[in-house]
Amino acid sequence: MANVPANRSRTQSDGRALSPNTKYPTGHQSYVRGAAAPQLQPQKKPIYQPDNIPDITMRHRTARKGSAPKAFLTGTCALLLLAPVVYGQVKVKEVTTDITEANQEYDIVLNEQKRMQSELESKMSIKNVEEYAEQVLGLQKLDQSQIEYLQLQTDDIVAIPEQEKNLFIKLKDKFQSVLEYLRG
Repeated sequence: MANVPANRSRTQSDGRALSPNTKYPTGHQSYVRGAAAPQLQPQKKPIYQPDNIPDITMRHRTARKGSAPKAFLTGTCALLLLAPVVYGQVKVKEVTTDITEANQEYDIVLNEQKRMQSELESKMSIKNVEEYAEQVLGLQKLDQSQIEYLQLQTDDIVAIPEQEKNLFIKLKDKFQSVLEYLRG
């Protein structure tokens, strides 16, 4: 309070103005035993009380007739409206889980197929087939000493003799040849 601006007036707790020479706002000086410096008396702060205090009261409502059934019906309707949404979300979650599991299983099977394909290719290589034929089956590579040439006889002709015709077929053939001669 010692550095109060000049344009502001200093007042005591009871509202009276202090003179510029007054050092302590209370106007009382007291000494503590053996202390040379004066000590201020504690001031009581005024309690603020507004001029118009609102009157706040709580009104008690009485239960209206039929409000409990209305609340029950409203809650039931809300549950009936929310139940399909929740059920749909649960089904979507189940289907999503099934799809994820199927995709994981597909990836496992695809990796197994790739592994088996590479294993098959390594077993079917020419080198492995040759080793298997030589070691397990006891086969050898073909060389010139193993080649034998065969000659087939193509000069022989097989002749099938004509069968002898019966009398009626011979007469029929003669009759047809006469008709062909006459027709020209």
